[in-house]
Amino acid sequence: MRKNRVRVLLLAVAAACIVVAANQIVGRAEYFLYQGKASLELGHYEDAIARFDRAIQLRPDIAVGHVGRGAAHVMSGRYSEAIADFDQALLLAPYHVDAYYYRGAAKSKLKLFEAAIADFDRAVRLKHDHADAFAHRGNAKTCLGLHQEALADFEEALLYEPDHAGAYYGRGVTYMRLDQNEDAIVDLDRALQLQPDNAGAHIFRGYAKATLGRYQEAIVDYDQALELQPGHVSAIFHRGLAREKLGQFQTAIADYDQVLLSKPDHAHTYFHRGLARANLGRFQDAIIDYDRALQLKHDYAKAFISRGLAKNNLGLAEGAFADLKAAAALNSAKTAMDSDGGIDSEGLVRQLWFGQY
Repeated sequence: MRKNRVRVLLLAVAAACIVVAANQIVGRAEYFLYQGKASLELGHYEDAIARFDRAIQLRPDIAVGHVGRGAAHVMSGRYSEAIADFDQALLLAPYHVDAYYYRGAAKSKLKLFEAAIADFDRAVRLKHDHADAFAHRGNAKTCLGLHQEALADFEEALLYEPDHAGAYYGRGVTYMRLDQNEDAIVDLDRALQLQPDNAGAHIFRGYAKATLGRYQEAIVDYDQALELQPGHVSAIFHRGLAREKLGQFQTAIADYDQVLLSKPDHAHTYFHRGLARANLGRFQDAIIDYDRALQLKHDYAKAFISRGLAKNNLGLAEGAFADLKAAAALNSAKTAMDSDGGIDSEGLVRQLWFGQY
């Protein structure tokens, strides 16, 4: 009888020890989880990942740990790893709003816009006033050319959060894509009032102003963008275009030189540097640039025309005629004459919009 009592007592002690150990593990997991969240908020992403790793090792079923680590992966540019974390979080907690939202953001960074929209759809179904999800869904739709649907999303975001800088920014860019540049500038003004350090908003406002012929104002925007994000290639290139339009050819050439250090195979930059050099009477140098532009873009009708004009200025009538004839033979000649070209504007939209969450 006594042996039975001792056995029961030992089992009770063991059970109590198991409970205490389990509570300790839970406590330690929550401790690392708390530390991970703090590091994430401070922008210490590598440290945050390490803390979330430890929490997940202690409690593999902790969904919020996977969400936190996924968010840190997104901020660190590890989008595939982030998606894997959000997938795991949703297996553990199928209605976790942040997991859908951040997974959509990660998919957007990978240009998986349809899949991203599906995740944002789920996020707003679970949280109907999720302003960030509406704004990011609008950005994804604009990248797919669904401009009217995007505008509706930005309106929803601003309905729930009237001072949402990202929604004003996204709607401004969408207006610009619809050639509603005055409306674009109004929205980008508001975005910059709310978020003065948004280099992308300065760049797109510069585009809109340049399209309206307000080149000096555009240059101011590009300068401000470059103060915030030095070396931004598109800002430098478009500042060169604006300077070229104002007849500031030497400074335009300096901008194009800088662009070509980063993008040595960009045909439009060679072409525009050629134009600036030609306007300074440096026709031989201009021809060298047009040659390079045509090596990179064989159907560049505008480059054929400009090279022909430069050759004509040097008295090379035969070569000039051949270039003008080549331009005339290109079906894209009229289109080329109407377009300045740019540096992957679609990719720039994605880069600027999905850099913040």
